Amino acid sequence: MDSATTDIRNKAVSPAKEEPASDKVADMKRIIYNKVKYYLDEEQVYLDPHLSLVRFSSIVGTNIN
Repeated sequence: MDSATTDIRNKAVSPAKEEPASDKVADMKRIIYNKVKYYLDEEQVYLDPHLSLVRFSSIVGTNIN
């Protein structure tokens, strides 16, 4: 087997490199932080007398349901 064939096989077998889980978690935290900051600073949702944690999480998009 020549080196070109070996290289092709190695590339086909090796899994695609993904970013580490810690980077994904950091990105998700940053996204959530920015959404919370936006809705508090810009939309001033805290002025709504009927705002609850459940409703706020739904607005921000972090509600599981």
